[in-house]
Amino acid sequence: MHLILILLVFLGNCKLSTKPHQNHFENIFYYDEEYYKNNLYVSRVYWNANFDKRLKDVDPRYLYYKDGDLKRYTKYDKIGQGAFSQVFLGLRDDGEIVVMKELKPMKWQAINREIQVLKAIKGTTNTLQLIDAVRNQNKKQNATFIYKYLSSVNLLHLFGKLELPKIKLYMYQLLKALNQVHSKGVMHRDVKMANIIIKEDDTLYLIDWGLGEFYHPKKRYNTKVGTRYQKAPELLVNNKQYDYSIDMWSFGCTLASMIFQKQPLFKGKDIYDQLDKIVAVLGTEDLLKYLHKYDIIYPDPPIHSQKPFTIFINPENAHLITKEGLDLISKLLVYDHKLRLTAAEAMAHSFFDGFRI
Repeated sequence: MHLILILLVFLGNCKLSTKPHQNHFENIFYYDEEYYKNNLYVSRVYWNANFDKRLKDVDPRYLYYKDGDLKRYTKYDKIGQGAFSQVFLGLRDDGEIVVMKELKPMKWQAINREIQVLKAIKGTTNTLQLIDAVRNQNKKQNATFIYKYLSSVNLLHLFGKLELPKIKLYMYQLLKALNQVHSKGVMHRDVKMANIIIKEDDTLYLIDWGLGEFYHPKKRYNTKVGTRYQKAPELLVNNKQYDYSIDMWSFGCTLASMIFQKQPLFKGKDIYDQLDKIVAVLGTEDLLKYLHKYDIIYPDPPIHSQKPFTIFINPENAHLITKEGLDLISKLLVYDHKLRLTAAEAMAHSFFDGFRI
């Protein structure tokens, strides 16, 4: 028993090497820098963000965290609910108002992963920061996360009420959040209006990291993540070797929805119909090129001709349309995730001239 404990401590403190070797915990291989930079199946940016992290920081099997004390917190009004959690307003015993995210029973590895992700993004701007994590002592498979309370409104509640300057202000802050968390080696995997809140001083926060995951080059990930209407094409065709760019597709959908006043932008009844709705705009030709490039088998793809994004313009949204906005959307909503703008590239786009903060 003592030997096992010593081994676990050692594993928790060892680091992943960038030298060529197999990492048996992730079942991936690390090679030299040129291998990654020129690899079709590796992210263009931040591909090595997790190379020097310890196993206890990226692998849920090795996380140990000290439980907080749930008795310190009093739960009050329910203020939100998701597929895997309920959110309450709470009060800490020192008088601090907090937000309590109570997870539904789930595997402890999923709880650990979310804690690891929240620890990894600590200190990033425009992201909600974790104060405490409390494991339920009666049900070992759920926990309560404690966050600082922010007087805010969900972006979804502002939909249709914002003029272009506010849209630019909020979307630029969202890009800042995404660029920072991507630089920490984290994919959000569920970017949407419902997961964005706006404080009274117009500060934006990206929330809900329950589907967050660490990026490791060439690792195969679950494609059954995210909200259907925001799913990137690579998820819909079951391309498991995806990267941070899935967040950029979701960002593009969010931006386009706000500019075109159409929520959601692509509304499919299921994942097959979702792809059909996308192909109806982006066309079949580029989809077939994407499938061929990445050697993806997708039987009977939908057949449509490509259409310009101007098809979404109408008298109600015309005041929000600019050539810069259309250009940015066209560079985000593309099939090939390696051609999609990164968060940093999108921040530098002329659409945000005068709004960089």
